[in-house]
Amino acid sequence: MRAVRSACLVLVLLAGAASVACKHADGGDPGAAADTTAAPGGEVEMLPMEVVVANSLNVRAIPSTKGTVLGTLKKGMEVRVLETKDGWKRVQSDGVAPEGWVAGEYLKPHQSP
Repeated sequence: MRAVRSACLVLVLLAGAASVACKHADGGDPGAAADTTAAPGGEVEMLPMEVVVANSLNVRAIPSTKGTVLGTLKKGMEVRVLETKDGWKRVQSDGVAPEGWVAGEYLKPHQSP
């Protein structure tokens, strides 16, 4: 099972690398807008952090319940939202689970102290 999971992760990473190399029809880079946002003065804005509100939340390879589960996040964990698409959010979790897609309804904005 571990070999299958590793193979799936490799395929996801390869697919992501291939899509970054592609250009949109308008000539823009599809990965550029999702990674960082330039603030006035040339500073880079931090991407938003959100908190998992479900007891357990699957991280998937694609934004669909049919997507391969890459990992699981637990309630209260913080994730960085990279992209939003049709109610799904592509998140990064600082090594807890691989980067992937989660159902957006199970995340809430992080409250600053």
